[in-house]
Amino acid sequence: MQITCPNCGQTITAEHINIQKMAAVCPACHHVFSFDLPTAKTKRRKVKQPGGLTLRDEDHLLSMSFRTNWRLERNENLLGMVIGGSSMSVVTALLVSEYFSSGDVPFILPIFIALIALVMFYAAAVITYNKTHISMTDYEIQVKRGPLPATDSTPQRIDLAGVVSIGYEETVASKKEGYDTPRYRLWAEMADGTRRTILNDLVKDYAAFISQRMQEHLDDDLAMMEDAYDTASIGRLIDADGKADAESDEIVDLDQGQQMQGQWR
Repeated sequence: MQITCPNCGQTITAEHINIQKMAAVCPACHHVFSFDLPTAKTKRRKVKQPGGLTLRDEDHLLSMSFRTNWRLERNENLLGMVIGGSSMSVVTALLVSEYFSSGDVPFILPIFIALIALVMFYAAAVITYNKTHISMTDYEIQVKRGPLPATDSTPQRIDLAGVVSIGYEETVASKKEGYDTPRYRLWAEMADGTRRTILNDLVKDYAAFISQRMQEHLDDDLAMMEDAYDTASIGRLIDADGKADAESDEIVDLDQGQQMQGQWR
């Protein structure tokens, strides 16, 4: 492929081209320009935003949040906690009644059973009410859950340094157990090929949409970094070209001075 200057038509030689960043500087008129190589464009299919997911996309911040990503009546943990809490409540009521009627039941026993029921109901409230919050800046990905305190409320952070792509795949447990609703893991792939988990236990439409929007945000950040690198690279090209011209003028001036000295002699 031959590259010519759009300003003066001069053919650009290899030493004035930055092929990695698709930028060049003309040695004749010093015009700096970018160019494109002919490549086949591929279309990326857009994934529809799930109804239960809230999205906010700004210049330097991508944030998403959702309460749950599958039907609550199909959540085994939630159903177990509700049924268990209800059962413990019934047992507590029976023990309290027995305590006041006969006094044969130890006073501490209904209190202990009631505490178990409260813990189960609280766990059900956490599953139902808490939200998963994902935020992605130019520097990191953060995942946290709230507002109710829980064992998984500690924010998880992933540094974007070295992250090259965002993707998802079905979890090992989902494949092994053959879930009716397959669950997926959202991951960040590093430059060395390793994958760091961002989120687990997502259904496919959530995993596909979240990974797509995060990949788009990552691509935008990489493009901005490339633009900044382009500016620096082009500046170096201009400096190098100007230095070469100055050295050439110096040599010409020196030759002319030597010729003039020869004539005087």
